Amino acid sequence: MSRLSRKRRRGLLWLGAGVYLVLLIASHANERRWTLPVASPPRSTVQIPTMGRDGPTRSNPRSSGVMRMELDHWDPSASSPERLPVIMLHGSPGHGADFAFGRSEDDPTLVEIFTSNGRHVYAPNLPGFAGSIDTWDTSSPLDVLRLRTVPSYSGRAHAHAILAMMDKLGIARAHVVGWSNGGYAAIHAADIAPERIASITMMASVGAQETEGSGSYVFEHAKYALGLLAIGGAGELIPHFGLFASRSERIGWLWNFWDTDQRPAAQIMARLTTPTLILHGRNDFLTADWNAERHHELMPTSRLVMLDASHFIPFMQTEEAGDVFLAHFARHDTPGVEALTGYDNRAPRPERAGLGKVWERLIIGLRGVHWLVWILVLTPLAWAMPRVATVILALLVAAMTLDFGVATGALWSGAAIHLLRDRARRKRPLAWLGGVVTAPLLSLTLVWLLAHGNIITPDDGLLGLAFRAQGLGIVASIALGVLALALARLLLTPAGWRTLRLLPGQIRRLEFWPAWALYAAIAPRLARLAHAHGAMTCTCVNPGIPNGGGIIGESKRDILDALELAGAPILPFIAIEPGGDPQSRTGRLLDAIERDPELGGLPIVLKPDVGQRGAGVRLARTPGDIQRFFETCPELAIAQRYCPGPVEVGVLWVRQREHVAREADEHTLCGRVFSITRKARSEITGDGRSSIARLVSRSPRLRYKRDILLSTTDDPKRVPDPGQRVSLGQLGNHALGAVFTDGADLVTPELERAIDDAARRFRGANGGQLDIGRFDIRCESEDALRLAQGLAIIELNGSTGESTNIYDPGRPQAWALGVLGDQWEAMYALGSERRRLGVKPMRPLALVRLLVRTRSA
Repeated sequence: MSRLSRKRRRGLLWLGAGVYLVLLIASHANERRWTLPVASPPRSTVQIPTMGRDGPTRSNPRSSGVMRMELDHWDPSASSPERLPVIMLHGSPGHGADFAFGRSEDDPTLVEIFTSNGRHVYAPNLPGFAGSIDTWDTSSPLDVLRLRTVPSYSGRAHAHAILAMMDKLGIARAHVVGWSNGGYAAIHAADIAPERIASITMMASVGAQETEGSGSYVFEHAKYALGLLAIGGAGELIPHFGLFASRSERIGWLWNFWDTDQRPAAQIMARLTTPTLILHGRNDFLTADWNAERHHELMPTSRLVMLDASHFIPFMQTEEAGDVFLAHFARHDTPGVEALTGYDNRAPRPERAGLGKVWERLIIGLRGVHWLVWILVLTPLAWAMPRVATVILALLVAAMTLDFGVATGALWSGAAIHLLRDRARRKRPLAWLGGVVTAPLLSLTLVWLLAHGNIITPDDGLLGLAFRAQGLGIVASIALGVLALALARLLLTPAGWRTLRLLPGQIRRLEFWPAWALYAAIAPRLARLAHAHGAMTCTCVNPGIPNGGGIIGESKRDILDALELAGAPILPFIAIEPGGDPQSRTGRLLDAIERDPELGGLPIVLKPDVGQRGAGVRLARTPGDIQRFFETCPELAIAQRYCPGPVEVGVLWVRQREHVAREADEHTLCGRVFSITRKARSEITGDGRSSIARLVSRSPRLRYKRDILLSTTDDPKRVPDPGQRVSLGQLGNHALGAVFTDGADLVTPELERAIDDAARRFRGANGGQLDIGRFDIRCESEDALRLAQGLAIIELNGSTGESTNIYDPGRPQAWALGVLGDQWEAMYALGSERRRLGVKPMRPLALVRLLVRTRSA
């Protein structure tokens, strides 16, 4: 039966492939007849020689050497022979008819302004766009495979085509206006035939290679190649029957970018003598304002007019731009008139002050950085903090300091590193497509749009906020961008919607707050302590534990070794060194368990040597569990005897300040139990009808830890019997769903003495002492705990081992935040005393490096 099923599936696959191929062929055949309508149909067509970079060419094997060129032509309302015609070149993508659009019906278009001035206006579809194509033999069935409609889409080939069009139309001289990429064709037309070009206008135009994107010909063409593969490939492989537009509409503009070489542009612009108007918008988000200023510097016969405008001057600022155009045309209708060369700045940059001025100077100074340096510097940031990196990169892109492609490349590199380190996902193609390619690109686009505001007035966005509010504005912009990314991620996935539904309840329950929210709530108190003692003074505590007393990244093995030397009752453990594949490491551990009866056999607790908040901790019951653990933990790991307890507590011990410099005698306590926390596994009660997964989802508390709890459950679909209690999770770890409650009633003189003895005898690195730390302990009963009998220490956490009683669901949030604040108060006080005795605090840069290194572990 299974074999028959496989045959049927195979048959269905072949049937689907056949249907797909038939549809694809039919779609390509249909595409030969399909073109999307433009705003107005071309009014005339001229036939000209097929043009390449150097003029007429017959490089296309099936080309007749002739191409048809479509153009719109508008007659003047009152002809004036002394007024030269205007030839308007569209951008890429675009059409000649684009210039017939205006902001509204009440506003005149540029075409209407020019014709009312007595000028003929011509707006061709440049070669390769719309119907301006080579007139090859279209009867060949191979025509459906043709990816290019002209031999060359380059700006110089377009210039030759414009001059040939002028010959056909009998135009001896004309003013040429080039918008965006059309400006590059205008430059070449003036270079090829300066006697025929009365003037050129570069309107929001491209130009020198150094001002294009990354500034690198190689990198820019790598972007164009990727665009041709992604956009062109999608259109060729999807049966769309014209819904994606014709091939020339779809990828003609990309061929225009690909064929155009802007490297000679700076030399051409420097040698031009043709009167040139550079008309640009201060808020242009595609070609930066500084591009126009650089072009003005290069061109000796240019005048720069900077408008309060974006890239869409032909639609949005027609009247203001029209006045500038007409004055320019009128001056140069007659040849030989000296060109104006000033800078008419009608949109000065806002005056910045304070940090806003520093921020502006910084983004200006960074514009010349090589694209490879950007990627090398930004990739680690994109890997370590992808959301923060995305926001910072988007702000730099919005400020026109960084190229969008370079920013995307850095995010892709960071995401690829992150995924390569994720052994569970790196072999899944969809994970690569979503995690490395799509997600960073969409995220960057989203924040870039937020940074710009509404594009036309970018000061409304995050970039404007960063400038206006200066230092706080930069921080606020990054924070708002990160928040927007987090919200977008939640809105785009079913799991995200579930999280949003649970968010109100999560806010009310402090035990489910993420760490950043918890510490944000006590930030004012931390700021006061940092100001009073010095921000890094807290890293002076626990000189016996490296990394600032265990503020992050402390080694569990080193701490357990020190406790063992101090005679503390720790659970037996061994360290599994890195090296070898997961299977060989599993074998080494199983051999060690068999040789050492103190480890207690299976089950056994596995955890990374360096880990925070219970990350990576697993209870392994089988060899398969052990191998799966090592597949996700290639670093040094700890294997520790499992103690079923059943009682588990966390005891936070704090040294008395007066006993930092002077050790207490053996009859006096050196410190005190700051807090004690009961830890219990979560439980559900079966009703005989619902699965474990459904019972967890319905639980008022457990639903907040649903994914974690179910991931540690052998069979989430199992239906427990009525009244049957099912324990969830494996260990007393809050991150794995355990319930934490305040255990102040468990503190006794016997317990306090036992904990104090273990803490005061602790000698870590270089014989250093312990000032503050949390002991995780298991024992048989609470009575035994009160009597300090049969204690088994699981581990000792360093200075940032929290007072876990703050997660008690029965305690108010104000009480919990007060306890956490008191813990930090004690830590700063002890650190201040250690600093007075000569202990040096950790450097901030060292802490940042440690954070990055710990994240990579």
